[in-house]
Amino acid sequence: MSDHAYRHIVGLELPTIPPVIALEIGADRGDGSTEFLARYFQTRGIPFVTVDFEAGACQRASKIPGITVIQMKGEDYLKSSLGFVEICFAYLDNFDYIWPSIEHQGFVHDQIRLYAEHGIEMNNENSRLAHLAQAKLIECRMPPQGVIIFDDTWWNLRLRKFDGKGGYGVPWLLGLDFRIIHQTPDDGRPENDRFIVLQKI
Repeated sequence: MSDHAYRHIVGLELPTIPPVIALEIGADRGDGSTEFLARYFQTRGIPFVTVDFEAGACQRASKIPGITVIQMKGEDYLKSSLGFVEICFAYLDNFDYIWPSIEHQGFVHDQIRLYAEHGIEMNNENSRLAHLAQAKLIECRMPPQGVIIFDDTWWNLRLRKFDGKGGYGVPWLLGLDFRIIHQTPDDGRPENDRFIVLQKI
């Protein structure tokens, strides 16, 4: 997960006509995204919701004042009734991606077992599919100028396609009414230090 992706919300013009919420799918595991985003949106009077399937992540997030914490898969939350609320911002950093450089490390196998306990098979194809499903569910609830950030995602120069968590979600959104306003280059940096920011036109 990148230490910088979520900070690219700073300075962006977002739709604020109520009712809107800001959303994080995948509460942080120590990088500080949840607290940073919570404070950022609190100062702007926009309700902030973080969603995670794992109890420990939700317990940590619940210690941050003034936010709503939902223990649920992101897609399930987005399918639930949100009434007339629209999503002005979404930070997607859930469903871990298995990078070649770490696939044999013990903590990755621990994560795979944790996902399995929740009935989820953790692999890269399922990660891309989960982010695509979330993108589709967010897009129909996002007004113009809304922003989606896909962490661990980039344009793969060698393969000539988008890669990482948003490998399917980013091109799907670009086929609609979204544009890329920032992306980290495929310049040799670690795959998990790359992200793409899209804004709805």
